[in-house]
Amino acid sequence: ALNAERARIEAEKVAAAEALAVEKAAQDAAEKKAAEAASAE
Repeated sequence: ALNAERARIEAEKVAAAEALAVEKAAQDAAEKKAAEAASAE
């Protein structure tokens, strides 16, 4: 039972890290788009 709990916590950590990475990638993409739009003017 302890191992299952540990695995669940580990999975949650991984999911949180992945969500954070996705969010950061989206933010980077948005900033890149904004920079390109600014330099195009």
